[in-house]
Amino acid sequence: MPATGHTLALTELPAQLLRLLPNGFIGEELRAGRTLLEDRTQTGAVVVTLPERLPITESRELAQGLAKSGVGLCAYVVNKMPATDFSKEEREVLDAWLAHSPPLFGRGDYVRPLVSAPVVLPLVDDARVLVCCGAGGVGKTSTATALALLAARRGRRVLALTVDPSKRLAQTLGVEPNRREPTAVSRERLQAAGITAGTLDAWMLDPAKVAEDAVKRVAKDEAAQQRLFQNRLYKEVSRMVAGMQEYTAMEALFGFLEAGRYDLVVLDTPPARNALDFLEEPTRLASLLEGRVFQLFLPPTAETGFFERKAAELLLSVLSAAFGAENARDLQEFFSLFLPVFKDFGLHASKARALLSSASTGFLLVTSPADEAVADALYFQQRTVDLKLPFRGFLLNRSEADAAGRRLPTLGEADSQVPALARAFAKFLPLAAAEQTRHARDAALLATLAAKAAAGSGSDGPTAFARALPTLVTGASELEGLAVLADALSIA
Repeated sequence: MPATGHTLALTELPAQLLRLLPNGFIGEELRAGRTLLEDRTQTGAVVVTLPERLPITESRELAQGLAKSGVGLCAYVVNKMPATDFSKEEREVLDAWLAHSPPLFGRGDYVRPLVSAPVVLPLVDDARVLVCCGAGGVGKTSTATALALLAARRGRRVLALTVDPSKRLAQTLGVEPNRREPTAVSRERLQAAGITAGTLDAWMLDPAKVAEDAVKRVAKDEAAQQRLFQNRLYKEVSRMVAGMQEYTAMEALFGFLEAGRYDLVVLDTPPARNALDFLEEPTRLASLLEGRVFQLFLPPTAETGFFERKAAELLLSVLSAAFGAENARDLQEFFSLFLPVFKDFGLHASKARALLSSASTGFLLVTSPADEAVADALYFQQRTVDLKLPFRGFLLNRSEADAAGRRLPTLGEADSQVPALARAFAKFLPLAAAEQTRHARDAALLATLAAKAAAGSGSDGPTAFARALPTLVTGASELEGLAVLADALSIA
Protein backbone atom coordinates (compact mmCIF):
# COMPACT_ATOMS: atom_id res chain seq x y z
CA MET A 1 0.00 0.00 0.00
CA PRO A 2 1.08 3.65 -0.32
CA ALA A 3 2.22 5.78 2.61
CA THR A 4 -0.11 6.67 5.49
CA GLY A 5 -2.10 9.54 4.00
CA HIS A 6 -2.83 7.79 0.71
CA THR A 7 -3.64 4.48 2.39
CA LEU A 8 -6.31 6.21 4.49
CA ALA A 9 -7.63 8.02 1.42
CA LEU A 10 -7.91 4.76 -0.51
CA THR A 11 -9.60 2.83 2.30
CA GLU A 12 -12.12 5.65 2.72
CA LEU A 13 -12.81 5.73 -1.03
CA PRO A 14 -15.43 2.91 -1.19
CA ALA A 15 -17.58 4.59 1.46
CA GLN A 16 -17.22 7.98 -0.24
CA LEU A 17 -18.12 6.57 -3.65
CA LEU A 18 -21.05 4.68 -2.15
CA ARG A 19 -22.47 7.93 -0.80
CA LEU A 20 -21.88 9.40 -4.23
CA LEU A 21 -23.37 6.52 -6.24
CA PRO A 22 -25.60 4.44 -3.94
CA ASN A 23 -27.84 2.99 -6.68
CA GLY A 24 -27.46 0.87 -9.80
CA PHE A 25 -25.02 -1.97 -10.39
CA ILE A 26 -22.04 0.27 -9.57
CA GLY A 27 -23.53 0.86 -6.11
CA GLU A 28 -23.85 -2.90 -5.69
CA GLU A 29 -20.19 -3.43 -6.58
CA LEU A 30 -19.11 -0.70 -4.16
CA ARG A 31 -21.13 -2.29 -1.35
CA ALA A 32 -19.47 -5.64 -2.09
CA GLY A 33 -16.02 -4.02 -1.95
CA ARG A 34 -16.79 -2.27 1.30
CA THR A 35 -18.13 -5.50 2.82
CA LEU A 36 -14.87 -7.25 1.88
CA LEU A 37 -12.78 -4.53 3.53
CA GLU A 38 -14.82 -4.74 6.74
CA ASP A 39 -14.79 -8.56 6.93
CA ARG A 40 -12.14 -9.34 9.56
CA THR A 41 -11.96 -12.96 8.40
CA GLN A 42 -10.84 -11.93 4.91
CA THR A 43 -9.14 -8.55 5.27
CA GLY A 44 -6.56 -7.32 7.75
CA ALA A 45 -3.89 -4.63 7.85
CA VAL A 46 -0.25 -4.99 8.84
CA VAL A 47 1.23 -1.59 9.78
CA VAL A 48 5.00 -1.27 9.22
CA THR A 49 6.88 1.39 11.19
CA LEU A 50 10.35 2.43 12.35
CA PRO A 51 11.66 2.66 15.92
CA GLU A 52 11.38 6.47 15.90
CA ARG A 53 8.86 8.81 17.51
CA LEU A 54 7.27 10.32 14.41
CA PRO A 55 6.83 7.08 12.40
CA ILE A 56 5.33 5.39 15.47
CA THR A 57 2.93 8.30 16.00
CA GLU A 58 1.95 8.17 12.33
CA SER A 59 1.44 4.40 12.53
CA ARG A 60 -0.92 4.78 15.46
CA GLU A 61 -2.92 7.35 13.51
CA LEU A 62 -2.95 4.99 10.54
CA ALA A 63 -4.32 2.17 12.70
CA GLN A 64 -7.02 4.49 14.09
CA GLY A 65 -7.93 5.65 10.58
CA LEU A 66 -8.13 2.08 9.31
CA ALA A 67 -10.38 1.14 12.22
CA LYS A 68 -12.62 4.11 11.40
CA SER A 69 -12.86 2.80 7.83
CA GLY A 70 -13.76 -0.65 9.15
CA VAL A 71 -10.42 -2.32 8.34
CA GLY A 72 -9.08 -4.55 11.12
CA LEU A 73 -5.48 -4.40 12.34
CA CYS A 74 -3.58 -7.70 12.32
CA ALA A 75 -0.18 -6.58 13.58
CA TYR A 76 2.47 -3.88 13.89
CA VAL A 77 5.89 -4.62 12.40
CA VAL A 78 8.78 -2.48 13.65
CA ASN A 79 11.42 -2.40 10.90
CA LYS A 80 15.15 -1.66 11.18
CA MET A 81 15.42 -2.56 14.85
CA PRO A 82 19.04 -2.66 16.09
CA ALA A 83 20.37 -6.20 15.87
CA THR A 84 22.70 -5.76 18.86
CA ASP A 85 21.27 -5.16 22.30
CA PHE A 86 23.51 -3.20 24.71
CA SER A 87 22.78 -3.24 28.40
CA LYS A 88 22.39 0.11 30.17
CA GLU A 89 25.85 -0.23 31.76
CA GLU A 90 27.47 -1.20 28.47
CA ARG A 91 25.85 1.73 26.69
CA GLU A 92 27.05 4.20 29.36
CA VAL A 93 30.69 3.08 29.36
CA LEU A 94 30.82 2.85 25.56
CA ASP A 95 29.31 6.35 25.15
CA ALA A 96 31.85 7.74 27.62
CA TRP A 97 34.72 6.11 25.72
CA LEU A 98 33.45 7.25 22.30
CA ALA A 99 33.10 10.84 23.52
CA HIS A 100 36.93 11.06 23.68
CA SER A 101 37.78 8.85 20.71
CA PRO A 102 38.97 9.99 17.26
CA PRO A 103 36.49 9.84 14.32
CA LEU A 104 35.44 6.20 14.04
CA PHE A 105 32.98 4.18 12.06
CA GLY A 106 30.11 3.06 14.25
CA ARG A 107 29.67 6.29 16.17
CA GLY A 108 26.64 7.26 14.10
CA ASP A 109 27.17 11.01 14.49
CA TYR A 110 26.95 13.41 11.57
CA VAL A 111 30.14 14.10 9.61
CA ARG A 112 30.04 17.33 7.61
CA PRO A 113 30.83 16.69 3.94
CA LEU A 114 33.85 18.22 2.26
CA VAL A 115 32.28 20.21 -0.62
CA SER A 116 34.23 22.72 -2.68
CA ALA A 117 31.22 24.95 -3.44
CA PRO A 118 27.68 24.60 -2.03
CA VAL A 119 25.06 24.10 -4.73
CA VAL A 120 21.85 23.86 -2.69
CA LEU A 121 22.18 27.25 -1.00
CA PRO A 122 22.05 29.34 -4.22
CA LEU A 123 18.94 27.41 -5.22
CA VAL A 124 17.30 28.14 -1.86
CA ASP A 125 18.21 31.83 -2.20
CA ASP A 126 16.94 32.37 -5.75
CA ALA A 127 14.11 29.93 -6.52
CA ARG A 128 10.41 30.76 -6.31
CA VAL A 129 9.34 27.11 -6.17
CA LEU A 130 11.20 23.99 -5.04
CA VAL A 131 9.44 20.69 -5.72
CA CYS A 132 10.58 17.63 -3.74
CA CYS A 133 9.78 14.22 -5.24
CA GLY A 134 10.67 10.74 -4.12
CA ALA A 135 9.52 7.35 -2.92
CA GLY A 136 7.95 6.74 0.46
CA GLY A 137 10.25 6.27 3.44
CA VAL A 138 13.22 8.27 2.10
CA GLY A 139 12.75 11.30 4.37
CA LYS A 140 11.27 13.44 1.59
CA THR A 141 8.99 15.44 3.88
CA SER A 142 11.81 15.98 6.38
CA THR A 143 14.09 17.16 3.56
CA ALA A 144 11.41 19.49 2.15
CA THR A 145 10.82 20.92 5.61
CA ALA A 146 14.56 21.39 6.18
CA LEU A 147 14.81 23.26 2.85
CA ALA A 148 11.98 25.52 4.00
CA LEU A 149 13.75 26.11 7.34
CA LEU A 150 16.99 26.96 5.55
CA ALA A 151 15.25 29.46 3.25
CA ALA A 152 13.54 31.12 6.22
CA ARG A 153 16.92 31.36 7.96
CA ARG A 154 18.11 33.28 4.91
CA GLY A 155 15.37 35.85 5.48
CA ARG A 156 12.84 34.62 2.92
CA ARG A 157 9.06 34.36 3.34
CA VAL A 158 8.47 30.64 2.89
CA LEU A 159 5.47 28.33 2.54
CA ALA A 160 5.94 24.61 3.09
CA LEU A 161 3.06 23.09 1.10
CA THR A 162 2.34 19.37 1.04
CA VAL A 163 0.14 17.60 -1.49
CA ASP A 164 0.59 14.41 0.53
CA PRO A 165 -2.45 13.81 2.81
CA SER A 166 -0.10 12.56 5.55
CA LYS A 167 0.01 14.79 8.62
CA ARG A 168 3.77 14.43 8.98
CA LEU A 169 4.76 17.94 7.86
CA ALA A 170 2.26 19.61 10.20
CA GLN A 171 3.35 17.42 13.11
CA THR A 172 7.01 18.11 12.45
CA LEU A 173 6.56 21.88 12.43
CA GLY A 174 4.18 21.89 15.36
CA VAL A 175 1.21 23.38 13.47
CA GLU A 176 -2.35 22.09 13.46
CA PRO A 177 -3.15 19.90 10.43
CA ASN A 178 -6.30 20.18 8.32
CA ARG A 179 -6.52 23.96 8.60
CA ARG A 180 -8.25 25.88 5.82
CA GLU A 181 -5.42 28.40 5.51
CA PRO A 182 -1.60 28.25 5.82
CA THR A 183 -0.52 28.37 9.46
CA ALA A 184 2.50 30.33 10.68
CA VAL A 185 5.09 28.33 12.59
CA SER A 186 5.39 29.79 16.07
CA ARG A 187 8.12 32.34 16.75
CA GLU A 188 9.50 30.11 19.51
CA ARG A 189 9.96 27.17 17.15
CA LEU A 190 11.48 29.43 14.48
CA GLN A 191 14.01 30.79 16.94
CA ALA A 192 14.82 27.26 18.08
CA ALA A 193 15.63 26.45 14.43
CA GLY A 194 17.85 29.52 14.07
CA ILE A 195 15.31 31.64 12.13
CA THR A 196 15.33 35.30 13.11
CA ALA A 197 14.57 37.30 9.95
CA GLY A 198 12.42 35.15 7.68
CA THR A 199 8.96 33.61 8.11
CA LEU A 200 7.67 30.08 7.62
CA ASP A 201 4.08 28.97 7.07
CA ALA A 202 2.89 25.40 6.54
CA TRP A 203 -0.22 24.00 4.88
CA MET A 204 -1.61 20.61 3.95
CA LEU A 205 -3.51 20.95 0.68
CA ASP A 206 -7.25 21.09 1.37
CA PRO A 207 -9.04 20.20 -1.90
CA ALA A 208 -12.44 21.24 -0.54
CA LYS A 209 -11.16 24.70 0.42
CA VAL A 210 -9.46 25.22 -2.96
CA ALA A 211 -12.60 24.13 -4.82
CA GLU A 212 -14.81 26.38 -2.68
CA ASP A 213 -12.62 29.43 -3.33
CA ALA A 214 -12.65 28.70 -7.06
CA VAL A 215 -16.46 28.43 -7.10
CA LYS A 216 -16.79 31.78 -5.33
CA ARG A 217 -14.39 33.41 -7.76
CA VAL A 218 -15.88 31.98 -10.96
CA ALA A 219 -19.60 31.93 -10.10
CA LYS A 220 -20.31 35.59 -9.36
CA ASP A 221 -24.01 34.91 -8.75
CA GLU A 222 -24.49 33.85 -5.12
CA ALA A 223 -27.56 31.80 -6.06
CA ALA A 224 -25.46 29.78 -8.54
CA GLN A 225 -22.80 29.28 -5.87
CA GLN A 226 -25.34 27.91 -3.41
CA ARG A 227 -26.85 25.57 -6.02
CA LEU A 228 -23.43 24.06 -6.58
CA PHE A 229 -22.54 23.93 -2.88
CA GLN A 230 -25.82 22.10 -2.19
CA ASN A 231 -25.38 19.66 -5.07
CA ARG A 232 -24.93 16.22 -3.49
CA LEU A 233 -22.20 15.15 -5.92
CA TYR A 234 -20.25 18.37 -5.35
CA LYS A 235 -20.33 17.82 -1.58
CA GLU A 236 -18.90 14.33 -1.92
CA VAL A 237 -16.40 14.99 -4.74
CA SER A 238 -14.92 18.09 -3.08
CA ARG A 239 -14.26 16.08 0.11
CA MET A 240 -12.56 13.19 -1.69
CA VAL A 241 -8.80 13.50 -1.13
CA ALA A 242 -8.06 10.66 -3.54
CA GLY A 243 -8.57 12.09 -7.00
CA MET A 244 -9.09 15.76 -6.14
CA GLN A 245 -5.49 16.53 -5.19
CA GLU A 246 -4.23 16.61 -8.77
CA TYR A 247 -6.94 19.07 -9.80
CA THR A 248 -6.55 21.43 -6.87
CA ALA A 249 -2.77 21.39 -6.28
CA MET A 250 -1.97 23.55 -9.29
CA GLU A 251 -4.87 25.88 -8.46
CA ALA A 252 -3.55 26.36 -4.91
CA LEU A 253 0.03 26.84 -6.11
CA PHE A 254 -1.08 29.39 -8.71
CA GLY A 255 -3.03 31.31 -6.07
CA PHE A 256 -0.11 31.55 -3.67
CA LEU A 257 2.34 32.62 -6.37
CA GLU A 258 -0.08 35.11 -7.93
CA ALA A 259 -0.77 36.75 -4.55
CA GLY A 260 2.96 37.35 -3.98
CA ARG A 261 2.60 36.47 -0.31
CA TYR A 262 5.64 34.18 -0.34
CA ASP A 263 9.15 34.46 -1.78
CA LEU A 264 9.48 30.67 -1.94
CA VAL A 265 7.04 27.76 -1.96
CA VAL A 266 8.53 24.35 -1.08
CA LEU A 267 6.18 21.69 -2.45
CA ASP A 268 6.22 18.22 -0.90
CA THR A 269 4.63 15.81 -3.40
CA PRO A 270 3.01 12.43 -2.63
CA PRO A 271 5.34 9.43 -2.32
CA ALA A 272 4.24 7.75 -5.54
CA ARG A 273 5.43 7.36 -9.12
CA ASN A 274 2.47 9.40 -10.34
CA ALA A 275 3.38 12.30 -8.04
CA LEU A 276 3.95 14.60 -11.03
CA ASP A 277 0.44 14.02 -12.38
CA PHE A 278 -0.70 17.23 -10.70
CA LEU A 279 1.22 19.08 -13.44
CA GLU A 280 -0.77 17.54 -16.28
CA GLU A 281 -4.20 16.48 -15.01
CA PRO A 282 -5.90 19.92 -14.89
CA THR A 283 -4.93 20.77 -18.47
CA ARG A 284 -5.95 17.29 -19.67
CA LEU A 285 -9.29 17.79 -17.96
CA ALA A 286 -9.74 21.20 -19.57
CA SER A 287 -9.15 19.63 -23.00
CA LEU A 288 -11.66 16.88 -22.23
CA LEU A 289 -14.30 19.41 -21.22
CA GLU A 290 -13.95 21.17 -24.55
CA GLY A 291 -14.71 17.95 -26.43
CA ARG A 292 -18.04 17.23 -28.09
CA VAL A 293 -18.45 13.91 -26.29
CA PHE A 294 -18.46 15.62 -22.90
CA GLN A 295 -21.21 17.98 -24.03
CA LEU A 296 -23.54 14.97 -24.14
CA PHE A 297 -23.27 14.74 -20.34
CA LEU A 298 -24.76 18.24 -19.97
CA PRO A 299 -28.49 19.01 -19.85
CA PRO A 300 -29.81 20.01 -23.31
CA THR A 301 -30.28 23.72 -24.00
CA ALA A 302 -32.27 25.65 -26.60
CA GLU A 303 -29.19 25.59 -28.87
CA THR A 304 -28.80 21.81 -28.66
CA GLY A 305 -29.37 20.16 -32.04
CA PHE A 306 -31.79 17.27 -32.67
CA PHE A 307 -29.15 14.54 -32.95
CA GLU A 308 -27.16 15.84 -29.98
CA ARG A 309 -30.37 15.96 -27.91
CA LYS A 310 -31.26 12.35 -28.79
CA ALA A 311 -27.71 11.20 -28.04
CA ALA A 312 -27.87 12.97 -24.68
CA GLU A 313 -31.19 11.29 -23.88
CA LEU A 314 -29.70 7.89 -24.73
CA LEU A 315 -26.67 8.57 -22.55
CA LEU A 316 -28.94 9.67 -19.69
CA SER A 317 -30.82 6.38 -19.89
CA VAL A 318 -27.53 4.46 -19.75
CA LEU A 319 -26.35 6.51 -16.77
CA SER A 320 -29.69 5.97 -15.05
CA ALA A 321 -29.30 2.21 -15.42
CA ALA A 322 -25.76 2.33 -14.06
CA PHE A 323 -26.16 4.86 -11.25
CA GLY A 324 -29.90 5.26 -10.75
CA ALA A 325 -32.12 7.99 -12.26
CA GLU A 326 -31.66 10.46 -9.40
CA ASN A 327 -27.87 10.08 -9.46
CA ALA A 328 -27.80 10.53 -13.24
CA ARG A 329 -29.71 13.82 -12.96
CA ASP A 330 -27.43 14.96 -10.12
CA LEU A 331 -24.45 14.10 -12.31
CA GLN A 332 -25.79 16.22 -15.17
CA GLU A 333 -26.42 19.16 -12.86
CA PHE A 334 -22.99 18.83 -11.29
CA PHE A 335 -21.22 18.88 -14.66
CA SER A 336 -23.29 21.83 -15.80
CA LEU A 337 -22.61 23.90 -12.67
CA PHE A 338 -18.97 22.92 -12.12
CA LEU A 339 -17.89 23.13 -15.77
CA PRO A 340 -16.76 26.80 -15.54
CA VAL A 341 -14.76 25.99 -12.39
CA PHE A 342 -12.96 23.08 -14.04
CA LYS A 343 -12.14 25.29 -17.02
CA ASP A 344 -10.78 27.91 -14.64
CA PHE A 345 -8.61 25.22 -13.04
CA GLY A 346 -7.24 24.39 -16.47
CA LEU A 347 -6.42 28.04 -17.27
CA HIS A 348 -4.60 28.61 -13.97
CA ALA A 349 -2.86 25.24 -14.28
CA SER A 350 -1.43 26.29 -17.65
CA LYS A 351 -0.02 29.47 -16.12
CA ALA A 352 1.39 27.62 -13.11
CA ARG A 353 2.83 24.96 -15.43
CA ALA A 354 4.71 27.67 -17.33
CA LEU A 355 6.24 28.92 -14.08
CA LEU A 356 7.18 25.39 -13.00
CA SER A 357 8.99 24.96 -16.31
CA SER A 358 10.99 28.17 -15.84
CA ALA A 359 14.42 28.76 -14.33
CA SER A 360 12.83 30.07 -11.11
CA THR A 361 11.73 26.52 -10.22
CA GLY A 362 13.83 23.57 -9.13
CA PHE A 363 12.83 19.91 -8.98
CA LEU A 364 14.81 17.99 -6.36
CA LEU A 365 14.66 14.21 -6.27
CA VAL A 366 15.08 12.79 -2.77
CA THR A 367 16.20 9.20 -2.39
CA SER A 368 17.80 6.85 0.09
CA PRO A 369 20.37 4.13 -0.65
CA ALA A 370 17.61 1.51 -0.93
CA ASP A 371 17.41 -0.01 -4.41
CA GLU A 372 13.68 0.67 -4.80
CA ALA A 373 14.09 4.31 -3.76
CA VAL A 374 16.95 4.86 -6.21
CA ALA A 375 14.91 3.27 -9.01
CA ASP A 376 12.06 5.67 -8.24
CA ALA A 377 14.43 8.65 -8.20
CA LEU A 378 15.83 7.72 -11.62
CA TYR A 379 12.27 7.30 -12.90
CA PHE A 380 11.39 10.79 -11.60
CA GLN A 381 14.48 12.21 -13.30
CA GLN A 382 13.39 10.76 -16.63
CA ARG A 383 9.89 12.15 -16.07
CA THR A 384 11.31 15.65 -15.54
CA VAL A 385 13.22 15.29 -18.81
CA ASP A 386 10.09 14.09 -20.65
CA LEU A 387 8.01 16.94 -19.21
CA LYS A 388 10.77 19.52 -19.83
CA LEU A 389 10.96 20.46 -16.15
CA PRO A 390 14.02 22.07 -14.50
CA PHE A 391 15.64 19.12 -12.74
CA ARG A 392 18.21 20.50 -10.30
CA GLY A 393 19.61 17.48 -8.54
CA PHE A 394 19.49 14.36 -6.38
CA LEU A 395 19.57 14.47 -2.59
CA LEU A 396 20.82 11.14 -1.25
CA ASN A 397 19.25 11.12 2.19
CA ARG A 398 19.93 8.82 5.15
CA SER A 399 23.30 7.90 3.72
CA GLU A 400 26.79 7.23 5.02
CA ALA A 401 28.47 8.65 1.91
CA ASP A 402 30.13 11.52 3.78
CA ALA A 403 32.37 9.70 6.25
CA ALA A 404 35.72 11.20 5.35
CA GLY A 405 38.37 10.81 8.03
CA ARG A 406 36.75 7.91 9.85
CA ARG A 407 38.49 4.63 10.47
CA LEU A 408 37.66 1.27 11.95
CA PRO A 409 38.32 0.88 15.70
CA THR A 410 40.59 -1.92 16.85
CA LEU A 411 39.96 -4.33 19.68
CA GLY A 412 43.03 -3.17 21.61
CA GLU A 413 41.80 0.44 21.86
CA ALA A 414 39.30 -0.31 24.64
CA ASP A 415 40.36 -0.90 28.23
CA SER A 416 39.92 -4.63 28.64
CA GLN A 417 40.24 -4.22 32.42
CA VAL A 418 36.69 -2.82 32.49
CA PRO A 419 34.45 -5.84 31.84
CA ALA A 420 31.39 -3.82 30.73
CA LEU A 421 33.50 -1.86 28.22
CA ALA A 422 35.10 -5.04 26.89
CA ARG A 423 31.66 -6.59 26.33
CA ALA A 424 30.33 -3.40 24.74
CA PHE A 425 33.35 -3.07 22.47
CA ALA A 426 32.95 -6.64 21.22
CA LYS A 427 29.38 -5.73 20.19
CA PHE A 428 30.47 -2.37 18.78
CA LEU A 429 33.11 -3.66 16.35
CA PRO A 430 30.68 -5.47 13.99
CA LEU A 431 28.49 -2.32 13.91
CA ALA A 432 31.52 -0.24 12.93
CA ALA A 433 32.43 -2.69 10.16
CA ALA A 434 28.85 -2.59 8.84
CA GLU A 435 28.93 1.22 8.79
CA GLN A 436 32.17 1.17 6.83
CA THR A 437 30.54 -1.15 4.28
CA ARG A 438 27.56 1.20 3.98
CA HIS A 439 29.94 4.13 3.48
CA ALA A 440 31.64 2.41 0.54
CA ARG A 441 28.25 1.51 -0.96
CA ASP A 442 26.79 5.00 -0.52
CA ALA A 443 29.88 6.78 -1.80
CA ALA A 444 29.75 4.71 -5.00
CA LEU A 445 26.01 5.39 -5.33
CA LEU A 446 26.56 9.14 -4.88
CA ALA A 447 29.11 9.11 -7.71
CA THR A 448 26.64 7.25 -9.94
CA LEU A 449 23.87 9.76 -9.16
CA ALA A 450 26.23 12.66 -9.84
CA ALA A 451 27.01 11.23 -13.27
CA LYS A 452 23.29 10.68 -13.97
CA ALA A 453 22.52 14.25 -12.85
CA ALA A 454 25.18 15.77 -15.10
CA ALA A 455 24.06 13.68 -18.06
CA GLY A 456 20.43 14.70 -17.52
CA SER A 457 21.12 18.45 -17.29
CA GLY A 458 19.73 20.62 -20.03
CA SER A 459 22.16 22.48 -22.28
CA ASP A 460 20.59 25.84 -21.43
CA GLY A 461 20.55 25.49 -17.64
CA PRO A 462 22.91 24.84 -14.72
CA THR A 463 24.47 21.42 -14.29
CA ALA A 464 22.39 19.28 -11.96
CA PHE A 465 24.07 17.91 -8.85
CA ALA A 466 24.01 15.00 -6.42
CA ARG A 467 24.61 15.61 -2.72
CA ALA A 468 24.50 13.35 0.31
CA LEU A 469 22.56 14.11 3.48
CA PRO A 470 23.27 12.40 6.77
CA THR A 471 21.56 9.64 8.66
CA LEU A 472 20.48 11.45 11.80
CA VAL A 473 20.35 9.63 15.10
CA THR A 474 17.07 11.41 15.89
CA GLY A 475 15.54 10.41 12.58
CA ALA A 476 14.89 14.11 11.91
CA SER A 477 11.61 13.74 13.76
CA GLU A 478 12.23 16.69 16.08
CA LEU A 479 12.93 20.30 15.20
CA GLU A 480 16.51 19.86 16.39
CA GLY A 481 17.05 17.10 13.84
CA LEU A 482 15.54 19.24 11.08
CA ALA A 483 17.87 22.08 12.03
CA VAL A 484 20.85 19.72 11.64
CA LEU A 485 19.50 18.65 8.25
CA ALA A 486 19.15 22.33 7.27
CA ASP A 487 22.78 22.81 8.31
CA ALA A 488 23.78 19.93 6.05
CA LEU A 489 21.81 21.41 3.14
CA SER A 490 23.47 24.80 3.62
CA ILE A 491 26.89 23.35 2.82
CA ALA A 492 25.84 20.62 0.39
